[in-house]
This record gives sequence, C-alpha cells and structure tokens, in this order.
Amino acid sequence: MSAISAINPALLFGAALIAFPILIHLLSKRRFTMVEWAAMDFLLAADRKNRRRIRIEHLLLLLLRCLAVLFIAVLVSRPLFEPSDASGRVGQAAPLERIIVLDDSPSMTVQTGPETSFGHVHDSLLAFVNKLIEERPGDTITLLTTSNPHRPVLSGQYLSDQQADQALERIEELEVSHRAADMPQTLLAAERVLATPDGHLNRALYILSDMRRRDWLSALERSDQGPSDMQPAPHRDLGSIVSRLAQMADPIVMVDVGSPKVENLALTDVTSMEKSLAASVPTRFEVTVTNFGDQEAREVGVRFTTGKGMPLSQIIDAIPAGQSSSVPFAYTFREPGAVQVEVEIDTDGLLSDNRRYWTAGVSQGVPILLVDGKPSTPRANSEALYLVRALAPPGDVLSGNVVEMVTENQFEGISLESYQVIVLCNVYRISNNRRKALNAWVSDGGGLVMFLGDEVDELSYNQQEDELGGSLMPLKLNTITGDPSLRNWVQLVPQSSQHPVLRILEGGQNPFLEAIKIFRWWSGSVSADALNAGHTAVLATYSDPEASPAIIEKSVGAGRVLVVTTAIADWTNWTSDPSFVVTLLEIARYMPAGTVQQRVWTVGTPLRYHLDPGEYGTDATIVPPHGASRSVRAMRGPNSKHLLIEDDRTDDVGFYRLELTTHTGMKEEMLFAANIDPTEGDLHRVDQITLARQFASANVQFVQGQIPLTPRADPARTELWRAVLIAIVVVLCLEQLLAWTIGRRR
Repeated sequence: MSAISAINPALLFGAALIAFPILIHLLSKRRFTMVEWAAMDFLLAADRKNRRRIRIEHLLLLLLRCLAVLFIAVLVSRPLFEPSDASGRVGQAAPLERIIVLDDSPSMTVQTGPETSFGHVHDSLLAFVNKLIEERPGDTITLLTTSNPHRPVLSGQYLSDQQADQALERIEELEVSHRAADMPQTLLAAERVLATPDGHLNRALYILSDMRRRDWLSALERSDQGPSDMQPAPHRDLGSIVSRLAQMADPIVMVDVGSPKVENLALTDVTSMEKSLAASVPTRFEVTVTNFGDQEAREVGVRFTTGKGMPLSQIIDAIPAGQSSSVPFAYTFREPGAVQVEVEIDTDGLLSDNRRYWTAGVSQGVPILLVDGKPSTPRANSEALYLVRALAPPGDVLSGNVVEMVTENQFEGISLESYQVIVLCNVYRISNNRRKALNAWVSDGGGLVMFLGDEVDELSYNQQEDELGGSLMPLKLNTITGDPSLRNWVQLVPQSSQHPVLRILEGGQNPFLEAIKIFRWWSGSVSADALNAGHTAVLATYSDPEASPAIIEKSVGAGRVLVVTTAIADWTNWTSDPSFVVTLLEIARYMPAGTVQQRVWTVGTPLRYHLDPGEYGTDATIVPPHGASRSVRAMRGPNSKHLLIEDDRTDDVGFYRLELTTHTGMKEEMLFAANIDPTEGDLHRVDQITLARQFASANVQFVQGQIPLTPRADPARTELWRAVLIAIVVVLCLEQLLAWTIGRRR
C-alpha cells in the first residue's frame, strides 16, 4: 500500500505549536466588567446583528494560522510518499545513488574456472554500469575498494554523456591489490559517504566480495568458534556498522562472487634463527608453510633463493589440514651489506601467497667491546688476550664476531650504541655515569658479560648492587677464596639443564668438566628474592662445600647480564681446554637480545626509518618494486633526536630500496621487503546463515554472482516538500487577505 513518511519524523512534534494561535484567540475573548449605560443600548442592538458573522470570520482566521504552523512543521520534517507496487511507476523513475564496495584483496585472484574471482566481478561490474547508462542515466555511482576505501574510485559519478565514459574508463583500470581487506574499516568509509547529504533520497549499497570468513566474521563471531580474549570494539563490529548503514541505504545488497574452493597452501613466515647476520658465517633460516585447506598436503616443495644465487630446495613430506610446518635452510653470506631473500612454494589456486620476500643487513660480525681492566699484565698472560682469541679466533674460518679492545679509562668516553655485547674483564670499578649508561644500554637489549678477578673492588660493585633501580650485579660479592698456591681446585657444577651457554658442559661424567680446574674465585650470595622473582638464575656453581655461585645470569629490561666469578687466566686452567673457546662463542651468540633486525613488513604498512642527523642529509629517494622512484624528505619530530623518513605508498610486494646521502657525499642504500598479509591464504568462506544472524536488524539482500540492476523490492520514495511549501504560501496569503478584509471593515 502507498504510505506517507518523513525523513525527520521527530520534527513533526513542532505541530504542537498550533496551540499558540488558539491560546491567543481564547485570551482575546476574555470578558470585561460590564457597566450599564443607557446610550449604549442602541449600539449593542446593532452589534448583535453582526455577532454571528464576526465569530465565523475569527474562526476562519484561527484555522488558517493553525494550518500555517502545522504545514511549517511538516515541511521541516521532509515528508515522503512511498507508493505501492501498483502505483509506483512514477516513483520508480526517481534517481538512485548506488554505493558499490568492491573487494580487491589478493584472495580475489583465486581461479574460478577459466578466470579469477576478480576477473569475473570486473566483467560483471562493467556490464552492470553499461546497463545503467542505457536504462538509468540519471543515477549516480560511488565506487569504493577495500584496498583504499578512503579514496573512492568514483565519487557520485553521473552516468550520462562524457561522465559515463569516464566511469567506464576508471573501472577498466582496476586491478587486484596486494592489501588485505579490512571490512570494518571499508564499511565505515561507506558510512561516511552515506552520511554526506547530497540530495539523494533513494540509496542502495552493493558489496561485491568473495565472502571469506577471515574478512566477515567479527571478533564476537570468531569467539563463538573457539576460545579467544578478543572482543569487538563497538565502532568496528560489523553487525553494528551494517545496522547503521541500513538506516541510510535501503537495501544493502551483498553479491557473493567467491569460489567454493578452499584448498590452499601459503608461505606465512621466513625467520632468521640468528641474532645478527655475519659475513662468512652460516645463517640458519626457518620457513613456515601453512595448509589452509581441509585436506592434508603432501610433498610440498620449498625453494630458497638469495640474490642471483642458485636456489636451495627442500621438501616438506606432509602438512596436516589447518596446520603449519617449518623447514630449515642454511646459507652463508659472503659479503657484508643488505641481502635479498626470496622463498617460494609450488603453484596452487592462489598465486599471490606462494612467495615471500625477506631482507636484513649483513655485517662483518657481532660488534663486541672488550674492556681490559689489567692492561699492564704481560701480553702472554693477559686475560683479555685469551678472550679476544676465543671470541675471534685467528684462521680462515670466521667466528662471526668483531672484537674491539679498550682500557678501563678509554671505556669511560665510548658511545655504547654500536655494540651488541660488552665484556668487562677484571675491571676495577664502574663509575656512576658509566653505570647509568650501561644500565640503559642493557635495558635496550644489550648483553653485558663480567669476568671478575683480583683487580675488582667489591665495595664498588656491592654498592651498585644495593642502589635501588641501578643494579647490574646479580650477586653480592664477599671475598676471594680458594688456594693461592694453586695446588687445590674445585670444578664447575652446571645447574641449568641445556642452557645455551653451558651446552658443551652438560651431562654426567662430561670429560670437559673433569678437565677444568678452578683454583681461586670470588665467593658471593644471590638473594632468595631475586631467584624467586625469576629475573636472576645461577647457571653453575663450584664444587666447594658452600656451592658458591660460579656463573650467574640476570635479566635487565630487554637485555642480560652474565657474571663469571673467576679470573679465567690467572685462577683457572680453563683457557687450555677446548670447551673454553666453545663456551665463549656461545656466550657471544646468546647475550644479544632478540633476533636479527630484519626490514620486513606487510603491504600497506608505512615505511619508517630513523636517520642520524649527524651522518645523513634530509633528502632521500625510494625506489619501489614497480614504478618510478620518488623523492622523500626526512623530518625531525618535536621530541626526537633522529630524523624520520616516512612513506605510506607501499602497495606492492617485493623489495623497496631507500637511497641515502651522507654529509660527505657518499651514497648508501637500505633494503626493505613487503609481503601480503599471511592470513590472505585462508579461503574458507562464511555462510549466509551466519551473516544473516549478524545482520538480523538490517535489510540485507544476498545475491549470487551477478549484480542486480534494481535491488529494491518496493518502489522509490518521492519527497513532498514542494507541495507542502505551496500549501504554506497559499495559507499565509489567505490569512493575510482575510485579516486585511476584517480590519478594513472595522
């Protein structure tokens, strides 16, 4: 049936203002005190003859004024006429604004027969717009893509004359993006478009998607399918967003353009197992492949390529459905500098997730600063020299460490930022300023190693340990104990099973343990509170009756402190045992926190890189994987000591090259790698029943494959404001004419 409604029905309450002319009319009729006067009898007799006529005139004037107030209230509420199916031919001709949301995420490249899902929807969209041009040239189109919803491809584009050709040309140029779909963010962008007043009464929202579960299940729905702590933010919950959209667009048409195929393998991760990459030292990698399908995948080939080198190949025997498997690779980079790593798997239905890119900087080795606390010792017996030879042994086989040795006095003025490990060898004391710098450096992820000896001032070290918030020492030192004549000894007793530092000394009747003799050491104590808190651990003790701590580890922020309570050259014979070199190399490998500083991100994440303003200028160039290079400028933040290069044009997968210029004019390059979101490979689809449950309060129509030309089941609405405005003018004119006539007669 036909119906009358309003865009702003709440404003109809303004019709209550008709009470004001009625109240004025009643107040004007209030009675006054009558005073009898004989001469007035003649006038009253004449007035009685005209009283009926005057009453009718006043009622007519009151009615016109009430109608004027009522029509004004109706006008601001913007009344609509919604015709029935039988009477809606004129309404159907009303212009319709169509907002189209197109999913252009990588999952749309799945093969659906002879073409991809995106190819199919692209052809359908062109056919749809051509049909609109022929049959409804007065309609407009706004086209949003999930890859960049804030920049519409078409914005309120009319489909007549030259504008129609422009719309078709823009659609022809569309390609699949490498960005994952963020449906909440995309629909919020559509909401902003619909919230912009543009004079259109009739709006329809089309959503063209492959209906993947990854895109459409809100956090709340996902929690129904398994344990999760996630709860959807109200502004990002799809059900809430679609409910709001339904109040501005009627109806919402969801066009399913996806493929029922869900079998897919994806490369989801490439990780270096090292904490730094060193030239001429083998680097271990782990490549992860995920089976997003419902059937087990067998004999999966993985190829690992660096630069222009020959690829390394591995076979994963089987990957169960819905699970991941990892395969190791080892590669030795011969030269320092940025490296390019490409990993790929065998071709399947979705090509875009079969390759990943990885890059990081290869250095000459782990930078280690060694502080010699007893430089006057004859070089042949120098404890620091033993450490240097153990950390960076001479010969053709490199250890992956670059050691710089300084004296205790030189150490006070050295910047610590460029080192990953600092070794204090029999250092007398640490000044307050240096302790604060060390504490900050360790907290940021550095590894501090202390070898104690006869030069150590225990009062200074214990004072540091006792100061609140400034503690680097994991134990309190007591006295030097043992046999000064070096005739009696104790041995190391490992306490931490399979700890990386002591791996070579693990196991019962270990021959290396039996060969190590410790003659003297610092006795000390570790507080029970520190042990219970979990940030301090005794890795090894001595075999003396007190079981004195021998090797102690402490966590400080993101970094570590390791203390060895014996002087390795003067108080032990450990330097003559092969386990010494192995243990020192394991310490150098273990102490730096974190992993290698890879420069890898997901497509769409802005490229950000900090520069030292003392070394580099502000001008730089970015060379993307495809397309022309572009110039960028580094900016200094208000509270930052560094320059920041930031660029958000990262839409392509592959390697990005950042070209920098130093103040001396030297050119330097940094490499970055961008990959698609690893969850893009999950092709499982969400069923219509689940979506209908999410969008229960909204008028959502589900369509398979083709875009419907006329999505509405009811005819288009028409505004009645023009008729109401004419009625207001007529009523006001009649009111003025009647009031003038009555006033003139009197």
